[in-house]
Amino acid sequence: MSPRPLRPFVAAVLVAAGASSAHADLTDEQRPIQSELYGFQQASADAPAQGERAAPAFTRPVADCLAVVARGTQLGIAPTEALDGVAGKYLFKRAGETCEAYGRWKLIVETAVVIVEAHHKLQLTKHIEAGEVTSAWVKQFGDPAHACIKAIDGALAAGADATATITIDGEAITLPAAKTTWCQALIDWTSQFGAATDKAKADAEAAVRAKYTKHKIGGDRLKLMVEYDDVSWRVAGCAVEDDVAKLKKAGALFQWLENSDGTHTIRKYTFSGDKLIKTTNRTFTTEEAAYRGCR
Repeated sequence: MSPRPLRPFVAAVLVAAGASSAHADLTDEQRPIQSELYGFQQASADAPAQGERAAPAFTRPVADCLAVVARGTQLGIAPTEALDGVAGKYLFKRAGETCEAYGRWKLIVETAVVIVEAHHKLQLTKHIEAGEVTSAWVKQFGDPAHACIKAIDGALAAGADATATITIDGEAITLPAAKTTWCQALIDWTSQFGAATDKAKADAEAAVRAKYTKHKIGGDRLKLMVEYDDVSWRVAGCAVEDDVAKLKKAGALFQWLENSDGTHTIRKYTFSGDKLIKTTNRTFTTEEAAYRGCR
């Protein structure tokens, strides 16, 4: 008679028994060692895809991992004991490799955290036109760029794998490639764009000044004209005046300011030639009353 197939329930019981027997040689004190080493392995396994987002899994120093291995030895785990790992079974005598891998990825992941800030700045540069910002503002982009290079050089000197690919800010890259294409590129941008933005701003200011100097405006009047080039000037009676020649001749110029409380302030600049001799402000509760300020 041929053997009868096992009933599903019996088969399940035997499978479960077989699974538990794999840990039969680990005591209750020893099992946490396996769990902790598994955690270090999981961090290393996740690092390539998670990149800088894996940083919370690498807060523990490598010494903690080595201490777990040492504690396992003290608790009597045999070198030939098979432990459950992320990639499958491994012998306890190779547990030190878990710590080595954790240490290598810890270096790379912590460096990725620094790199990502520089990469964010580099991405921003694609949306900035020369003249939109000051050269001082541009220089601040150099700080994360230099920090990026310093972090990469330090990690590589400490033994980080230069060939390891990690996903940083959504892009797969190696540390040396990130240094060149992101960090150094940002440094190059700051040095070139700082000069370009200074020139663009100088050219723009020169064009504004020329609009007024061709009408022989100078001194304080010129300074105000340039500073408030995008503001409507008013003359006596509060009429808006765009004719620069007339603005040159006016003995007084006015600005109409709308206040957040609904009131209106008329600012009056009184000139002697192009020299500013007095600035006054008068606030009125209604728009109708404010017209009296342009006298």
